[in-house]
Amino acid sequence: MFFLSDSARSDPRESPTALLVKGGVTGAYEQFFETSRRQDRIVFYFGGHALEVAGKPYLAPVEADPEDLETLIPLADFYEKLKACKATQKVVIWDVCRFNPQRGRQLPGSGPMTQSLHDALAAAPEGVEVVIACKPGENALEFFNLQVEAGAGASAPKYAGSALLESMKYVAAKSPEREAPTPADPIAMRDWTSAVSRRVATMADTPTVALKQTVTLHGKMKQEQTPPDPEEAPAKRFAFPTPPKLEALAIVNNAVVEFRVPSIKLDVIGPDLTVLPFREAVMKNYQDGITTQEALNDRQKYKFQARTLEVTEKVRRMWTVFPGGAGGPQFRDDFKGPVNDALKTAIKKEQDFFAIGIAELELLNAELDMLADQRKDQSKRWQAHYDYARASVKARLAYMCEYNKLMGEILTETLPALDAKFGQDTYKLASSERMKSKKDVQAIAEESRKLFDQLIAEHKGTPWAVQAKREKAFSLGLMWVPISSGAGTTP
Repeated sequence: MFFLSDSARSDPRESPTALLVKGGVTGAYEQFFETSRRQDRIVFYFGGHALEVAGKPYLAPVEADPEDLETLIPLADFYEKLKACKATQKVVIWDVCRFNPQRGRQLPGSGPMTQSLHDALAAAPEGVEVVIACKPGENALEFFNLQVEAGAGASAPKYAGSALLESMKYVAAKSPEREAPTPADPIAMRDWTSAVSRRVATMADTPTVALKQTVTLHGKMKQEQTPPDPEEAPAKRFAFPTPPKLEALAIVNNAVVEFRVPSIKLDVIGPDLTVLPFREAVMKNYQDGITTQEALNDRQKYKFQARTLEVTEKVRRMWTVFPGGAGGPQFRDDFKGPVNDALKTAIKKEQDFFAIGIAELELLNAELDMLADQRKDQSKRWQAHYDYARASVKARLAYMCEYNKLMGEILTETLPALDAKFGQDTYKLASSERMKSKKDVQAIAEESRKLFDQLIAEHKGTPWAVQAKREKAFSLGLMWVPISSGAGTTP
């Protein structure tokens, strides 16, 4: 078994995303296919983003940019390598078009499966069996915590993560004991897919979810199967590809340290920018003789640079990545229901604190807007720093106003009902494509998106542009979603 994931790392000092760049993903599946023997039965699972650009299907590595095809993995390349694989039975499981209804549509890639993408995934080479996690118009669901069985009490099992993976574990645990298969027996994909599909449908159809997800099987294994040969040496293990040597690493590291701020929402943390491949030919244009220390030591001479850095640092202090951390506002990501007077009292105190935070962001926003005339005289590095700081402040101002609006829903008790039969005892703050705030706040959010667009266009191929694309796509709207607070466990 080979496991390549952004959550898998043997050394905590290693970046979990370093191997998920395009070369890491393609190198891993190429070696897996090349080292498979004729008698082997192989299963390849892909849980992530698949997308279409100009009508062609691609897989998305960590640095994927739909506007730069060089950063994407063509599905045709994957299937070409799989076709050349010698294995006697080849199975591919596509767990793509993921969406978590308990978190909301936070970022692109969570849209429903399209007919054309579904058809492309199903059109595997001859002799390959393909499992697709959802039909066109559906999503491959995932959950924060979901209780499927009604009325089972607090001890009822909770499910977290991919509905497909949870259903695979459920089917394995609940299937009756049967005679152990021999190496000559094929993997019974039709029976397996049928059982998993029924469980996935049950999870999706749970009243607290009320969606559809249909797992389907396509293709057939080769009619002539290679018999097992116990005398043949086992398939060779291989090492994952070494991450590519990063160009202009010092320039990238310095830039990221200077402009990066914590994620706008606690449960959306993007990949480490310093492990992504940036071209030296591009990044050398962002070298600058004015250091951070020089700018801060002489604020009169370097007013533009110093104020940009000070605003960025202020945002860092105002935002925290982890609840309970020191520094700034402690955003409520969830709370236990039902609403009571003690909770309302706590919310009112928090709103006083957020009123100050909103006022501070409004001041920072005004100060950066006043520096706009000086931007044209700055180097590309400082223009990028300024553009990102300005867009980020506007986005966070809109988000904080929206968050404050959602706190008001607790005070007025205008919340969706909790369903105790399915263990719902908690409200989680989920992303929404539509903001509930008034037009003035929505206008600020739109200003931030336009500034991110400008940054993306003018600083293409840089860490600022990558980060801007992520933040521009983030949904600033919010809504309360009922969930279970229990830990995600499978029986």
